[in-house]
Amino acid sequence: MLPVEVHDPAIRVIIPSGEDRLYDVAEKALADQMYVIHNGSTVLVCSIIPAGWKKLAVKDKTPKKLPQINHSSAIGGVLSGVPALPVLSAPLKMGA
Repeated sequence: MLPVEVHDPAIRVIIPSGEDRLYDVAEKALADQMYVIHNGSTVLVCSIIPAGWKKLAVKDKTPKKLPQINHSSAIGGVLSGVPALPVLSAPLKMGA
């Protein structure tokens, strides 16, 4: 990211280079307490949001892999002719 020359010393502006990933730019902006902004065609990192510019929402869309759970014994799978869940000989009582 390259800093841009701005005449107001209170305003900081950074133009991301073409090789920077948007998510990395957003993380750097957040760390520097700045905003990723756009005007429809240009994306900048700035310490303020000027008129005509909008804040760009950047979210990590990396899919998180959920652990795989084996439910085969809970659904009554059969292994060599023997049911996985034991058969109850006495009826269950509802309530107590």
